[in-house]
Amino acid sequence: MTTQAISPIENLSLGIYGDVKTLKTTFGLTAPKPLIIFDIDQSFGRAEAKYLKDNPASTIIKIPASMALPESQDLQSGVWDILVKAYKMPLRMPNRQLEGFDALWNSIILDFIKVFNTPRIVSIMLDTGTLAWEIDKLAELERKQGTSAGRERIIQIEYARPNAEIRNLLREPHFLGKNLIDLHHSGTKYGWGLFPDPKDPKRNTMQNGPLREWMAGFKETDRIVDVVCSTHIEVKCPSCNVTFENNMEGKMQHGTHGVGDNPAPVPVIYIEECGYNIALKGEKLTNPTYEMLLSYINIMRTVYGDQSKT
Repeated sequence: MTTQAISPIENLSLGIYGDVKTLKTTFGLTAPKPLIIFDIDQSFGRAEAKYLKDNPASTIIKIPASMALPESQDLQSGVWDILVKAYKMPLRMPNRQLEGFDALWNSIILDFIKVFNTPRIVSIMLDTGTLAWEIDKLAELERKQGTSAGRERIIQIEYARPNAEIRNLLREPHFLGKNLIDLHHSGTKYGWGLFPDPKDPKRNTMQNGPLREWMAGFKETDRIVDVVCSTHIEVKCPSCNVTFENNMEGKMQHGTHGVGDNPAPVPVIYIEECGYNIALKGEKLTNPTYEMLLSYINIMRTVYGDQSKT
């Protein structure tokens, strides 16, 4: 009996989260080109200098928030490596109805459709999915305020449209064979677990509470993307070349020998979830790139077999 070879994965949908300045955008810039960036968080400027230093021949086009994204046929005929489309969040004024969020969200959706209809673009970075979800929700609230002045929030049943819209944006790249790099701020994942009883702190009871650090934003993101990773900045021990977090817990886990007065920062990602192979949960990649992550997943699939989520 012959064993059928496992076909390698050629594109990924990634959910990336981490604290500020842990090089989330820098990692996203290693995705295959041409790459378009939906720069809602205005983060590209912080990562641009390092990227150009490492890739001086790369061509970058930046479109300000005041200008529209070109149509699909113009995107298809472009000669750039990276296109950055900026968006400006409207101001939220106290005790006043929202303005501009519905129009902004509609423009983001239309720009995604333009990109979906452009075969030349192989990678999409959403920076950040956290703010995209916020705009999506506020757009719905703005629409409700149009018929019910004074509304301050949307109720549970009114999340149907925002959920469906962002769900479709996150799913479509996978179906089209494009890479999605969905960046998120760090947040908290909630769920059922044992927590101190409010009436008796000495006793734990089953409650819905904070479980762990996770992606801030649309709560179904981890079910849609293929892989979830967290970004961190660690330090490298000059004695054993092991990297670890530069805090008391990391130093205690590492050992007694120090790392010097000015340890060099080292970017790392941890694989938090992998739909292709659950055995990769907790694996760490140092100085990570998109190609390194993709290659590692493909290698491990040949070792452990395909465990794709269904």
